[in-house]
Amino acid sequence: PFLWFNWPPAQCFMGDAGAVFIGFILGAIGLFAAWHSLLLGVAWLILMMPFIVDATGTLVLRLVQGHAPHHAHSDHCFQRFARLTGSALAIDLGLLLLQLIWQFPLAVWVVNGAGPPIPVLALSFIPAISLMAYSRFSK
Repeated sequence: PFLWFNWPPAQCFMGDAGAVFIGFILGAIGLFAAWHSLLLGVAWLILMMPFIVDATGTLVLRLVQGHAPHHAHSDHCFQRFARLTGSALAIDLGLLLLQLIWQFPLAVWVVNGAGPPIPVLALSFIPAISLMAYSRFSK
């Protein structure tokens, strides 16, 4: 239901508290999936890869640059692309297309047992790390 109010232009702001809660819930679902079936756990990692790469990569880069991880910042890919494009809607639609065209088919491939889990997981990493690098090096 929150998506309805947060779809651009957003009518309410979730903030860090909401993001932490949603991240916790999604992580718990992923752990439950992995406990139930290794293939479901890998599929969940594939679907979450853009978010995992962005959150982890941003944290690591901030630490390497000497920034405190708990201070407010706008270094995440979504924020950088929103500044580049001037549109949160374009970013949301782009992420939706990435999920539909790349991540979801890879997850289905793994769950159906058609693809080897670890190499397919590595394939899901490619667009996420590419987008993160592009967001960092484009002006």
